Amino acid sequence: MKHFLIISSLVYLLSGCTYRYIEVRPILQAPGYSFFVAGHTYGHFAVNNKGLHPPFVEKFDLIENHPEIAFGVLTGDITYRGTERDWIEVDSQLLGLDVPTFFTVGNHDIGGPIYQNRYGDTYYRFFEENNGKKDLMLILDPNIDKWNISGDQLFFFYQSLDSAEKIGVQNVFIFCHQLIWWSSAPNNPYRNIGINPTQGIPDSVNFWVDLEPRLRAFPGEVFLFAGDVGAHGLAADFMYHQYANITLIASGMGHGIGDNFLFVDIDSNGKVTFELIALQGDIHSLGKLEDYVLP
Repeated sequence: MKHFLIISSLVYLLSGCTYRYIEVRPILQAPGYSFFVAGHTYGHFAVNNKGLHPPFVEKFDLIENHPEIAFGVLTGDITYRGTERDWIEVDSQLLGLDVPTFFTVGNHDIGGPIYQNRYGDTYYRFFEENNGKKDLMLILDPNIDKWNISGDQLFFFYQSLDSAEKIGVQNVFIFCHQLIWWSSAPNNPYRNIGINPTQGIPDSVNFWVDLEPRLRAFPGEVFLFAGDVGAHGLAADFMYHQYANITLIASGMGHGIGDNFLFVDIDSNGKVTFELIALQGDIHSLGKLEDYVLP
């Protein structure tokens, strides 16, 4: 299953391509589990780093030593141009991170068939067990239809939520690159949040019509993570907003002083907490994610 982008200890080079194989790591049930989320990991929008944003790579030891860390998710714009060389560089660096890592594609990552040829589907799901119960991890790709989740992907979204409800999933974690809840419309409460360049966004997106009502009807907690912020000084470095059973979160890097990623901790009862990690200076210098106030 190539889209399970889990790093193993071996890299196979075949015809210039890097193939990664699943390494199964057991999750300890009693204390819960943790994962990290990192957005816009190629860094500044005008800098073509060799692989990932260097200050993020410098935090690999911190990630590996986080209690009960089970996996991580890179929420898009992982590479500068999505070339074969870009992905080889990223894969090589991630071999130095002893944590399984999943990809969510951003607009910089999709350019022809390279991504799919290397890693498979751009939207998929998996489950994590926690103390006898399950959480759903759902990776979506808004690049397919101009920030919309439509067609087969929308059916996949509904089917995944239905399946999760039937088996009694506690928490649903959804990952995508774009802030699909954002628009510039006057009635949108997130319109004043600075995001990375909005090329390709239509006048309206279907999140509020097709996705949000189904998420609000879900009997458990729902958390959405996006990574298209933080690339320059005009964009926010992160955002957080909780209402009803839904929590909307964005985080990213590339701007400099506000560069960040997140630790998400789930205890044995399914309660979710966050840790906002600054890439510069003291790791807690940006304060608490939950203290964010909508502009």
